Amino acid sequence: MKQRQHIWVKEAFIGHELLHANNKPLNNSIVFAGAEQKEHAEEYKIHFILNYTANPAIAAVGYGVNIFITTVPGTPIRFENHFGITEDASAQYRPEEYVAYKQFYRVKHIRFLSIETDHLQYEIHCL
Repeated sequence: MKQRQHIWVKEAFIGHELLHANNKPLNNSIVFAGAEQKEHAEEYKIHFILNYTANPAIAAVGYGVNIFITTVPGTPIRFENHFGITEDASAQYRPEEYVAYKQFYRVKHIRFLSIETDHLQYEIHCL
């Protein structure tokens, strides 16, 4: 059976949440923290903050980790598939009866289209 692939083109500025997890007890997210161009003309170092916070009902614990990825624009970067995005979706149950809801889409990979110091334009491919 073939899965449909969902693709979105998005923009991010410093502090923007690129991906989050769909896990109730833990709230995990990946936040854009800036980029810098390396010595090589096309290569960039993109900085992220990986946040982990627990549900306050379980334990009030949280921490963040700085990570970076070195890449060239247009190269697909894979993330764990428990990360994803939430987008609007709709379903039709009967003629003239539509329901709108929020759908979580698991990430397959992200392709950075343009990279600047404080701005990203990226294409996110989801399962």
